[in-house]
Amino acid sequence: MDEFLEISDEKISDLFKKSAKNLNFSFLNKDLADLCVYDMTDGTRTSTNLKGSDAYIDGGLFALRFTNVLRSLGAKNIYLNVIHTGHKKRVNYGDIYQAMLKLVDVYLNYANKYDAKLKFLGNLDEGIDSGDSKSGLAEILKGLEKKTQNNNGTTIYILINFSTRWLAKHEEIYNNLPEVNVVVRHTKGYINGDMQIFGRMDNHSLVYAQNGSSSLNWSDRQIVSLAAICLKSYILNRGTHLTKIYVPGENEDVRKNREIELSLIHKDFYDEKENEDKENKFKKRAIIFSAVGPEIYEF
Repeated sequence: MDEFLEISDEKISDLFKKSAKNLNFSFLNKDLADLCVYDMTDGTRTSTNLKGSDAYIDGGLFALRFTNVLRSLGAKNIYLNVIHTGHKKRVNYGDIYQAMLKLVDVYLNYANKYDAKLKFLGNLDEGIDSGDSKSGLAEILKGLEKKTQNNNGTTIYILINFSTRWLAKHEEIYNNLPEVNVVVRHTKGYINGDMQIFGRMDNHSLVYAQNGSSSLNWSDRQIVSLAAICLKSYILNRGTHLTKIYVPGENEDVRKNREIELSLIHKDFYDEKENEDKENKFKKRAIIFSAVGPEIYEF
């Protein structure tokens, strides 16, 4: 499965700069290093015609491609949600479980290649195997942590058998976690209460991605564009929670744009010809929010 990561760091940088220009914002390298995205993957079963574990493998590959883009750009940390404690009760948990087993080596090979650290966030002391499986997934995941613990690159926090209530009982864990500043929510317009990362989401901004987290459906350019949208969301909302101080005249501008003019930005960067020639992917849509209103981007 290694061939799915064909894009070079140089190409990622080039595409990112073009995306930032389209989005009309500037950034510093420090902004990229500070960017910490929590990607709430979803839409795996409904975005393609893939069946069973194949659909979840496809979702896992999307998450790793997105991680690779953020890693290439300089992000130090990223969170990926995989299974909530309630997922084990689903009738198709066996499919999810088999996909996780098949993705173990993919993520380990990636971590070794890019000096990334894998950390699993959730209750791995509780049984997470499916049915009569003897694979011992929890022990396998603990082994991955140990194998990558001395790596010095991006840290990938993967939520397995996770719940907010579980994390809230472990102050020694959440005190050492990085702050989330952007949540990407695929397909749904809400953040599940028990999937919030306790004590580490107080200053996040929301990116709603209408499209599901399916690797088959996203081109490299579109994934890079999503990363650029995340960075813009972070920069737009940075310093607005509890610490915001309005300079003279700023509140009047906000009132005018938000309350009177109902500020709304809607831009389309999708190039039909480029898609037909190179990508063959459907258009994507993401929505972010500034202090004065929503910004809708199609790409």
